[in-house]
Amino acid sequence: MGNEKTGAEAEHEFFRDWKKRLESRLPLLREELELLVSHREWAYSTTDIINDACRFRLVTVDDAVWLQRQFDAESYVHKQLETFVRLNDPQSNWKEVFLLALANRTNWAAREILTDLGASDIEDARAMIESSSRPKSVKNELLGIVQDVAKRTKPRS
Repeated sequence: MGNEKTGAEAEHEFFRDWKKRLESRLPLLREELELLVSHREWAYSTTDIINDACRFRLVTVDDAVWLQRQFDAESYVHKQLETFVRLNDPQSNWKEVFLLALANRTNWAAREILTDLGASDIEDARAMIESSSRPKSVKNELLGIVQDVAKRTKPRS
């Protein structure tokens, strides 16, 4: 009787166990994802876990598409997955995916795109960030990455 966990304790344990699993950086299996999404009562934890799985590329594109179907199209987690799928689509150009990342609040994807930019794309990225509706703190972080990339790709004289 005294060993029963409260809902909050059970969710905390669930979250902690999943975070440890993600730290292994081993790809997630579909069976694991099915188990993860079966816990609808812990939406915030599930969203955070899926976000990290995308960021660390621990899901396949096929599994990300499957996961999208498990969530409402307007949900934050669905938008994270949408960005992940587009980011991994060889037919997508960086500008389209970057604008999607900004719109979907997928900061990890925006950072990834920015770090791969060439010198010719820096001004376009800067303009997209400045015209986005992202909070000032996020804009400043992303503009800082652009500045670092500009220094790295600056032609030597």
